[in-house]
Amino acid sequence: MARVTLENVNKVYPNGYHAIHDLNLDIEDGEFLVLVGPSGCGKSTALRMVAGLEEISDGKMHIGDTLVNDVHPKDRDIAMVFQNYALYPHMSVADNIGFALKLAKVPKNEIQERVAKAAAILDLTENLDRKPGQLSGGQRQRVAMGRAIVRQPKAFLMDEPLSNLDAKLRVQMRAEIAALQRDLGVTTVYVTHDQVEAMTMGDRVCVLKRGFLQQVDTPQNLYDAPDNVFVAGFIGSPSMNLMRVMLGGTAAAPTVEIDGQTLNIDPALAASRPALAGFIGKEVVIGIRPEDLEDVRIKTDAPENVRLKTRVTLVEALGSELIVHFPLGVESYSIMDAEFEGEDAVEASKDDDGRTIYVGRFSPRAMSRIGDEIEVAVDTSRFHFFNPDTGLAIRD
Repeated sequence: MARVTLENVNKVYPNGYHAIHDLNLDIEDGEFLVLVGPSGCGKSTALRMVAGLEEISDGKMHIGDTLVNDVHPKDRDIAMVFQNYALYPHMSVADNIGFALKLAKVPKNEIQERVAKAAAILDLTENLDRKPGQLSGGQRQRVAMGRAIVRQPKAFLMDEPLSNLDAKLRVQMRAEIAALQRDLGVTTVYVTHDQVEAMTMGDRVCVLKRGFLQQVDTPQNLYDAPDNVFVAGFIGSPSMNLMRVMLGGTAAAPTVEIDGQTLNIDPALAASRPALAGFIGKEVVIGIRPEDLEDVRIKTDAPENVRLKTRVTLVEALGSELIVHFPLGVESYSIMDAEFEGEDAVEASKDDDGRTIYVGRFSPRAMSRIGDEIEVAVDTSRFHFFNPDTGLAIRD
């Protein structure tokens, strides 16, 4: 086990493409850190630099106390688990798990002991004599994990190891991997594009965008206190509703107008965000989580000054909740706008009248139906505020 440290690490390819920009990470001994972000954000590149499969263009990387910039991958004492399992089809499960030990000329009896122990941990004991082609996808992924475990490395590196599995098996395997990592206590760096996977597995989550570190924090802190509008929009499913609005009222009692309807912002929230006072009379971006919206037929005690009139355009019934889509005449904010001037912006969904579609997470008891004229209760004590020019959170 070892701490992994990246100091101002950069990756520039020969064609000039700058994939990683001044990445600083301090991954604690025994920590499970998840790298997450959209396609092309640099997460796999960062992982491959830790593994030594990509050269570092600039900066320093340590595994434990050793500077590893120029250390060969096989000498870094790390184990990598790939997306495609990379198993030898002609070998048995036992031989696949123990192959790296055989190459390292570990004594045969020790190989057998370590393979048996790993197989017991991963519930593979009865499959040791089978070939990979006789196993399910989940079992093949366990074999790949076993091959990493027997090496007893300083760190595990995992590059989207569950992406080839079906949805149900992915849920099961991510729980198994998280539990296994806790039991073994091995420093683990895990790459995924799935933010739900990131939130449920990591001790901390590192969000990347275009090779720039956006925020690294515990899953709950990322969700509750995103540093910028990109993290706010990327973390959470369904995504946070992001709207461009004018901030009105006073510093002590601010308001926002949405689709011609004025909402009073919770005074306690305004008091905890003193920097908001400088935005009175200016445009801000507000973020509203879908769960902070509810049908007034359920939240009957909602005051008139926190209600929005709209109509239902789509309902996704999930049993425990309703994902309700509704239009509002207020411009949305793309999470790619701030740094890249909209070059990656995705056009927001709109209704036939050109109003933007937003999403609420309602109680199933609301019985919302497509076409219903409804009032939505808005929990304005849970608003997030961002500077529309920089995308940064407005707080202190």
